[in-house]
Amino acid sequence: MSIHKLILSFTLFIFISNGQSVYNSHGLGIMKSSFFSSSDGAGSIGLVPTFTPKVSLNNPSTWSNLNFSYVNTSYFAHSVKFKDASNSSFSSQFSGIQFLIPIRKKYGVAFSVKPTNNHNSYISTDTSRFQMFDEYLETFKEFRSGGGLMASNFAFSAPINSQMNVGVSYYYFFGSSRNEKSVILNSTYYRSLNINTYKGSKYDIYFSGKMFDSNNLSINIYSKIGKSLDPISGYSYNFDFFEDTDNNYVPSSNDFPLDTDVDTVRFESAYTPNDFSLGLNIDLKNSVNVFSEFELWSDNAKSSDFFSLNNDQIQSKSHLGFGLVKFGNREARDWQDKITMRMGVYRKNYSYLSSKKLIENGMSLGFGIKFSSTGNQLDVSYKRGTRSSEDYFNEIFNEITFGISIGDVWFLRRRAKQ
Repeated sequence: MSIHKLILSFTLFIFISNGQSVYNSHGLGIMKSSFFSSSDGAGSIGLVPTFTPKVSLNNPSTWSNLNFSYVNTSYFAHSVKFKDASNSSFSSQFSGIQFLIPIRKKYGVAFSVKPTNNHNSYISTDTSRFQMFDEYLETFKEFRSGGGLMASNFAFSAPINSQMNVGVSYYYFFGSSRNEKSVILNSTYYRSLNINTYKGSKYDIYFSGKMFDSNNLSINIYSKIGKSLDPISGYSYNFDFFEDTDNNYVPSSNDFPLDTDVDTVRFESAYTPNDFSLGLNIDLKNSVNVFSEFELWSDNAKSSDFFSLNNDQIQSKSHLGFGLVKFGNREARDWQDKITMRMGVYRKNYSYLSSKKLIENGMSLGFGIKFSSTGNQLDVSYKRGTRSSEDYFNEIFNEITFGISIGDVWFLRRRAKQ
């Protein structure tokens, strides 16, 4: 098997589901701000504590407040439809896994693997019917993209003093995507496609500090600075137009032409994300926290020569969100008192290289419940929102996420013997 067919086979699974935003077809698609249900339920970008009091699974500068080691994972289901359409499409996806270990109530380390950018999208045109000689022909077009960017991540935290902590997180990006344009004529598919592969890296620096503390009120500030180390680069494999006779998305011996030429292009600095975030959390000392978060994100890529369905990509983004969390009591006797309740609202503004503007408004609800003495926790979140643009598609999306965190009881026992 040739390297090009190997790449095609490796990325073929991407197209099992197509329920994704049309805006994912721009560049590398819409990036994820949070990777855990506990943050999603509060509409948070993961900067402020939403998992337990004083702890965010996304923010390493908060990990000194953990009492247990955790294995954290989540899974989400997503539906999207155009605003004026009656039908919606659906997809689901694994959201990553994290291994998190606090050390001596001062430090914390974690390793995780998670998707950061979603490139899955699907668009089709209406069917046209016309007569050629004595035969009627039906034709329509399909535009598909899939895959995206993954990251392996290592992070650690350390105290600055009794009131402040710092965290550092390193991301190594990898992944691939596939873009396909098809013309369907009387059920026969004629395809043009390309495969992109990616690699790169970045780092984030987190800070958390206590601004004010009294018997009734505590105010904490959180911040993050993200900077690209190695801008995303890779290769683009561009396949000639072919007739997909067996409709398997891959040029094969049954298709025409028999041998499909592939043009390989190297691209550099196609994606260079940098960001700054600021969060303020008010702890009312009755298990209720009120927070606000603000984020500025930009892509300083020097080249946009890598290929996507739309020759466009996100250049900048801003986020403003507000939320409320009512933390449950792990020691409570009644199960309802152990439930953590979350809610939040947010607004995101995207700007594209083409000067196109996109506004995303959303609201979130969620809950979490402890179910063991080691802090095991089940989290569920629901998010609903709209994405609108004056000169492009408007869409409505719904998302539900299930997360589970398993506390490390055997690790605690081993420490107790020391």
